[in-house]
Amino acid sequence: MPLGFRTLNKAIAIVREEMNAAGAQELLMPVIHPMLALDCGPWVNHQPEFAACCRNADADKTLLDGAIGLAWTAIDAALDDAARVRFLAADTAYGHRARYPWTAP
Repeated sequence: MPLGFRTLNKAIAIVREEMNAAGAQELLMPVIHPMLALDCGPWVNHQPEFAACCRNADADKTLLDGAIGLAWTAIDAALDDAARVRFLAADTAYGHRARYPWTAP
């Protein structure tokens, strides 16, 4: 295993251990941003020029496309029984409660 990857894994383990000791909970979320693209010129995220460039109809459409993609991901997960069982079994956000907040009592 490359040294950089081992170092990264050790750093992740240290942070995870400290966060767990502080009572934090870990949550894995799907990421869809590689599919989203904005024509923002030479600017990159977290610069004022980037924010100014992203205040337009194209940026709004990109944001909406991302939201729709994330919604479809959630819908697919909810409608696929095998995936739903797998996700609920791997749940970390609700601590494997007997009942989830969104289910009927």
